[in-house]
Formats: sequence, structure tokens, C-alpha cells
Amino acid sequence: MYESIKRMNEIFENKITDIKIEIINKEYEAAKFILHGETCYFRKVKKTPKKAGYFVAVYKIENKNIPINYNDQIDKLILYVLDGTNEGYFVFDKNTLLNNGILSFENKRGKMAFRVYPNWINDLNSTAEKTKTWETKHFFEIKNSFLI
Repeated sequence: MYESIKRMNEIFENKITDIKIEIINKEYEAAKFILHGETCYFRKVKKTPKKAGYFVAVYKIENKNIPINYNDQIDKLILYVLDGTNEGYFVFDKNTLLNNGILSFENKRGKMAFRVYPNWINDLNSTAEKTKTWETKHFFEIKNSFLI
């Protein structure tokens, strides 16, 4: 099991069950698990050298790579961020993901990947700042192993 999932299980007080490591998106330590009775997709985000924020792929494969659909069995998307002493996680529910163009549904195309901006990322362009505004409502920072 990935260290990132072990860490999330510590944070969630060992409430994560039925962990299934995914073969696709393994560079993002992809998994599915149950937390408080909800199906969660999990990824560890990646820092990119040339752009602010962190990148994550969230697609599935059905003959080709496609975005996750609103009707798929997903309740939450949990993204873990670890960057030196900065640590935290995002928890997005499926309605938030749909409303912000991440999940596909009917005439909405969805995305196979996107960027996230924790509260310690600053000096963003206007598009990234707009994204950060909705994302940070779903971000939980961890300092010295405590949620703040």
C-alpha cells in the first residue's frame, strides 16, 4: 500500500476500508476506498516545475482515456498534497466536481486532469486564482501532524 494512503488513514483515524489500488494513474498513487460509507477516489498530486500548483490525473479507461462520469460510483475525490513541510488534502464531493467541470455528465465534457492550489500557493494568474477560490473551500491543511 502507498505511504500516502497510510497517511490518509492516520488522518481519518483508521476509518478507511476496502482499499483497491488502481493500475491506471499509478504515478498518482491512485486508489479507491470506502470512508464513512462513501466511495472515494484517491490521488496524490504532483508538483510541476514550471507552473504553480499541483497536477493530478483523474481519468478512467473504457477503450480509451475518458473523464470520470457523474454517474460512476464516486462520492468524493480526495487529493493528498505533500511538498516538503507543506501537507494537506482536498476533499471534493461529486456535485462540486460536476459544477466545476471536472466530471463529465450529459453535455458536460469533464476533464481527465486538472491543477490544484493549496492555500500556500500564491502569485497566480487570474484563471488559476479563480480555480483556487473554489478549491480552497475543500482544502484541509496539516501542520505538525494536526489539522488546522
